[in-house]
Amino acid sequence: MGDSDITQAGCWNVIGVWGTDRERCSRLETLSHCRNCDIFLNAGRKMFERKPPNGYVAQWGRLVRKSESLSKQPEASIFVFQFGKGYYAIPVKYYVEVTSAKKITRIPHITTPYVEGIVNISGEISLCHSLKGILPGDGETDSPESFSRLMVLEVSGERYVFPVNKVIGHARYLKDKVQSLPSTIVAEREDLFVGSIMHNDYSVAIIDPEILHDIYRLNYV
Repeated sequence: MGDSDITQAGCWNVIGVWGTDRERCSRLETLSHCRNCDIFLNAGRKMFERKPPNGYVAQWGRLVRKSESLSKQPEASIFVFQFGKGYYAIPVKYYVEVTSAKKITRIPHITTPYVEGIVNISGEISLCHSLKGILPGDGETDSPESFSRLMVLEVSGERYVFPVNKVIGHARYLKDKVQSLPSTIVAEREDLFVGSIMHNDYSVAIIDPEILHDIYRLNYV
């Protein structure tokens, strides 16, 4: 292979540091690496200066405009969890923490179904609430001991703890993708939700924590 053939093929891939030929470029003795050679640098410069193929600029223009359009769409962050057979979410600004299930101590003379008892969360005694009877048709026969996690929220300055079956984690969605509620949501609880989204192939009903706060506040006793 002649010198011109080697240069056209990319000498750095033939007799340079990326080459497999036994013969090595004599310039490597002084330059150490092809990136220090003017032949390699000029070849790279010509690659960036070459005319793009037909349609290349237009294609990237469409991709950039689409990306800008998506970035301008309002997004929201939620925290997804499972309760009973259903999947639900709360806006992430209300989320405090999730802990493993802990012993729940019953409170004498408290008969409301919305309170399970009291529980120790990070050294602080908190009222443990229940979602049974609030989230439609789910978890009605489960005891608190059957849940694997405790979720902690803060709404209007009030701290709420309640058992859940499983924590899915954070998710984001476009607000214009919110759908109507699934048929499992009964009419009398529609005001508790802002809508639903699809996440990981299942429907997630998004709870309005302010409405949940009102329900608990009115049903402590």
